Amino acid sequence: MKRNFIKPLVFAAIAGASMMMSCNRDSNDDNSKTELKSVEVSNAELKTALQQKGFAFDGDGKLIVDDRVANADTLNLSGCNLSDASGLEVFPKLTEVNLSNNKFPFVFDFSVLPATVNSVNLAGNEIYEYLGLVKVDVEENGDETVTLLRDVKKLYLPESARHNCDEIVYFYAAAKNVDLKMANAAGQLAQYTTLREVPDENLRAYLKTNFPSMFDKDNPDLINIANRMINATEASKSLLANSQQVKAGIENVEGSQYIAMNPSFKGVHVYFWSKTGCELKYFRVKSGLYNLQFQNVNTAYINWTEAKNLFRVVVTGNNTIERIDFSVSEKFGQRGADIDCKGLEIAYLDVYHCPKLKTIALPRAAKYISAFRLYNLPLLEEVDLSQFSGIGSLALGGLPGLKKLTYFTPDGWYSNVAVRDPVTGTFTTVPVLQFTVSNDIYAHTETKAFLDTYHEHCNKYTLNTYLISYGLKIVSPYEEYDWTKDYGK
Repeated sequence: MKRNFIKPLVFAAIAGASMMMSCNRDSNDDNSKTELKSVEVSNAELKTALQQKGFAFDGDGKLIVDDRVANADTLNLSGCNLSDASGLEVFPKLTEVNLSNNKFPFVFDFSVLPATVNSVNLAGNEIYEYLGLVKVDVEENGDETVTLLRDVKKLYLPESARHNCDEIVYFYAAAKNVDLKMANAAGQLAQYTTLREVPDENLRAYLKTNFPSMFDKDNPDLINIANRMINATEASKSLLANSQQVKAGIENVEGSQYIAMNPSFKGVHVYFWSKTGCELKYFRVKSGLYNLQFQNVNTAYINWTEAKNLFRVVVTGNNTIERIDFSVSEKFGQRGADIDCKGLEIAYLDVYHCPKLKTIALPRAAKYISAFRLYNLPLLEEVDLSQFSGIGSLALGGLPGLKKLTYFTPDGWYSNVAVRDPVTGTFTTVPVLQFTVSNDIYAHTETKAFLDTYHEHCNKYTLNTYLISYGLKIVSPYEEYDWTKDYGK
């Protein structure tokens, strides 16, 4: 795999004349008058920070462009509660800005900074992605052409930047003579490196066996996120970081995400399973994935925006996730009943025991899925199944925060049960909807209305069977309700 690097794009200089002092001479007076220009600072957080730092504002709340503003080449905005870096163009000569210890929400966009800025300190923030820094074009043969979008001379990164496998890695390889540092776990800045640890011994052994190209040749126990998997067999392997694959079990999945997020990874299955529970700070769902599973793994930030091929999602025992959003998927429930409900490539969604989950966003074009199972999600507010025409197995339980429940109108039945003839003893396959609910879901009038209409086509199955397979169990007071007794089944 070849990498080509292109020098930074040429940026147009910011016109400074409008920002400088304008001088007008009164024709009737030999005395010159100096009139200072005022500009609007639309970023409210930045405006507050500048006011606190003693910058002058006029009666209309606009920044007065005096000598201090017009000539400032450095600006310290550390610890100013900024979540947005826009508005700095009011400083026409600004080259260095300290944005450390602020509140930028996971993604930082360099394009909002003035073109004059070539030194940025982002330490002390929780940032995982860095837009507007590089542009990468990948050819069919895997060759990468990297174009630098910023002429940055100094860049200090937060500890969270170690998870980034895209923009920063390309920038590191392409930029020359740059003062590039990254904070460690203690918050201390050190020279940036692409070497990453795999703390769990069992996981490390599994990764070294299956993805040897990703380990550094001089530091064989460390992953080098700048490496690429050239061997097609290695690159296309599934990443099964779970106790079923690694018999000794995995306690900490840290390190496996660097494989799944590497640009050369072509695997379609990614499992992050911890036997005891751990945290994965950041994961970016790459477009090639179609099966993604998290078990006993707390997540800080998941980027779902590229998940166009995802049609299997499992999230269980995640104590921090608030939103699951694979609405961009072009495959989930959209390939027809014969594929999505039957065969080897069925579509399904299993989400269990996620106490902070509030929202699940699905692709609106989804029509058929093999299984849709939600259990013990106390903050989930809505389950809307109206878009579906067919579901093989439907299980809903432990959703006390549910404000809206909408069932679907089936056009057929996409699961099967074997029914024994009491006379002949022979078995007949009968198409059904596998349907189970807990006490709280049965109490919804919508559930009773659905069963009133379709109970003859429904078969009660045991949700606990699926929970056990993930090492989970039914919790009180959300036991399964035997709805069959109310319909004489």
